[in-house]
Amino acid sequence: MSRRHAERGFALLLVLWTLSLLALLLSSLLAESRSDLSLAANLRAAATAEAAADGAVAEAIFHLLPGTPQPWQAGPRTLAIGAARVRLLIGNEGGKVNPNLADPALLAALLSAVGADPASAAMIARAIVDWRGPELAPADHTALMAQYLARGRAGGDIFLPPGEPFESLDEVGLVLGMNPTLRERLRPHLSLATLDDPVPALADPAVAASLAQIGSAAGATTATPGVAFSIEAQADVAGARFTRRAVVRIGATQSGRAYAILAWDSAP
Repeated sequence: MSRRHAERGFALLLVLWTLSLLALLLSSLLAESRSDLSLAANLRAAATAEAAADGAVAEAIFHLLPGTPQPWQAGPRTLAIGAARVRLLIGNEGGKVNPNLADPALLAALLSAVGADPASAAMIARAIVDWRGPELAPADHTALMAQYLARGRAGGDIFLPPGEPFESLDEVGLVLGMNPTLRERLRPHLSLATLDDPVPALADPAVAASLAQIGSAAGATTATPGVAFSIEAQADVAGARFTRRAVVRIGATQSGRAYAILAWDSAP
């Protein structure tokens, strides 16, 4: 009998061990399934948020086009797109300074308005103009290259002015005399999308002060063909968030279309 009891006890232990193993495997499978479902839900929410943000930008472009039945003005608004809530901010770029077009006087005035001393402002304004071209006289070009090379050797990175228009606002931070603090103060007042001098009625206080300093009152006061807008759409859905940023020019496009997208990226 004792042997039978021992065999039965061993069998019971074997069954219990097997059941424990099966329970462990089942728990692992369930946990992995829940993790996969959660990941799938997160990916779906992220994709939905991105699609909603892009849709909001497209809707904003439509309402900015001339002749739209319900035209939108610059400013904030909130949209509901499917399950997503989208916060939309439209800004008119017409009040900003284009570093590819502005003359040294306006650039120097703006640099002074954001904190540069007069001597530094004049020097950096000249450096911005030299960066974008046209080509300098040989002697002046050689001297300018020497200054950039010397700065590069001192700082570790060498950037030389291409003699061509700025391709991004990041490049403005590379000109001689510019420092990170001044660059960040200057950036909100610049745009590469404008086609003319800043519109005083649309200018922020720093640009307006700069225009007043040089005695400029140029520019139209209404949205006309060729006006550029910045559009930021932040979509939230099921805990996911996506922000799309775009710059679009309405009218006056080389392709003949009613608008042209000049910049398209996402916020980090």
